[in-house]
Amino acid sequence: MRAARAHAQAGLESLVTDAEVDVLTRWYRTGVIYSVDVGLFQDGNDDGTGDFQGLAGRLDYLARLGISTIWLHPIHPSPRRDGGYDITDHYSVHPRYGSLGDLSRLMHEAGERGIRIKLTSW
Repeated sequence: MRAARAHAQAGLESLVTDAEVDVLTRWYRTGVIYSVDVGLFQDGNDDGTGDFQGLAGRLDYLARLGISTIWLHPIHPSPRRDGGYDITDHYSVHPRYGSLGDLSRLMHEAGERGIRIKLTSW
């Protein structure tokens, strides 16, 4: 909101109104957030474990449900002594879910449908 007010005070035409800034910064208040454990959701490569490919294949279904955000349970490599929250590498994804490229494709395809992807990493 400060940016919009600063534009108005400087006598410049504001490109974003205060109301629009409020909506953009507080999307979580009105959004529908869908929590997903990738390993249990949808198997895309027939190995018996859910993965990014499987989740990407269900994005149209999730979009029809009206969700605005997918909140992924821990997807990073972990010995899983703490439900996956004991992350050993914050810069990678667990190989059973796919590659960083697969995650990138999922995020791109979700974005095309107006769906945010949020990661859990404590």
